[in-house]
Amino acid sequence: MEIPFELLKTIFEENIPFNKLMGFKLLEVKLGFASLLVPFRDELIGEVRERRMHGGVLMAAMDTVAGAASFTTIHLKKDKLATIDLRTDFLSPVGEEDVIVTGEVRKSGNRVIFVQMQAFHPSQPEQILAEGRATFSVKRT
Repeated sequence: MEIPFELLKTIFEENIPFNKLMGFKLLEVKLGFASLLVPFRDELIGEVRERRMHGGVLMAAMDTVAGAASFTTIHLKKDKLATIDLRTDFLSPVGEEDVIVTGEVRKSGNRVIFVQMQAFHPSQPEQILAEGRATFSVKRT
């Protein structure tokens, strides 16, 4: 199945107002996988003393990247997708730099899709900032 990267990029970056507001940038999409960039901006700081990104930004990015990865396993124009569960473990504080978030589909079933996500700084990909799991309900038509 060919993944229409430019179409998904437009949908996720331009057509979803929340993603546009957050500045999320889709980096890569292939079957069962997606990655996105969360550019560090002052407006995303949640801990002002140490200038750390708000954890809710990471959760939103994880939900977004998991949705993008899930979209690669369904029919884009016919099927419907909705987040039914999202869990995030914060492992390290987010420094004052961009974050990459990846999502990998673990199983895409007839009614449910399971995705694992990770967040890290591009300068230190081995240091995981957060990891998560998402479950999506899918209505296939």
